[in-house]
Amino acid sequence: ALVGNVGTHRKFKYGPLGTAVNLASRVQGATRFLKAPLLLTGETAARVRRVFPTRRLCRVRVQNIKAPVDLHDLELPGAPANWKSLAHSYEAALAAFENGAFAEADVLLDHFLAAVPEDGPARSLHARIEAERTGLDSEFDPVWSLPGK
Repeated sequence: ALVGNVGTHRKFKYGPLGTAVNLASRVQGATRFLKAPLLLTGETAARVRRVFPTRRLCRVRVQNIKAPVDLHDLELPGAPANWKSLAHSYEAALAAFENGAFAEADVLLDHFLAAVPEDGPARSLHARIEAERTGLDSEFDPVWSLPGK
């Protein structure tokens, strides 16, 4: 990110600029769509994974960023004791979905939601699976284009 004064000598504003700032804003906005309190990009998750367990939630397209971005969450305080196992279960459902195996993804995600019924990302993935199974989307794309900022 770039940080500094932007503008002219008469009117300027000090602040951050750049792709990193834009991406951070979009990832923060994605928390609303995934109903997750905290999201990390794949790059950040790779850096903290040894200290903090993460779960890959989805791959998204965000406004003004060309390449799709993997989003992850962290094992937060108060998470179930079997969080790592549940995270693997969710990721298996996500992989099945991304490979177009919607029935398998639905079964795997149902097992996950039985253990964690209020998980926002799982509920979002379940809605995407249902949309694909019912044919509401014309062409399957495992990368989610977020509906807003």
